Amino acid sequence: FWSLLLLVMIIYVFAILFTDCVTEYHSTYGPDGEVVLTRFFGDLEASWNTLFRSLLAGITWDEVATALGKISMVWAYLFQM
Repeated sequence: FWSLLLLVMIIYVFAILFTDCVTEYHSTYGPDGEVVLTRFFGDLEASWNTLFRSLLAGITWDEVATALGKISMVWAYLFQM
């Protein structure tokens, strides 16, 4: 039970982090042309879904890391850790 709760908390914290990152990027540069970022990390639910699906092999890590790499490679590396 506690390990599952820890996993949920880790996913939740990283979902907040990536959502904030993408929201800040959109507010600075505008959302034009970054539909993939919005689809993966546009809101907290989308971020949670993306992280959960990437853990269960429902989506490839490369696709998500490439989208985050458009913001900065630091975010892509952080996602791949």
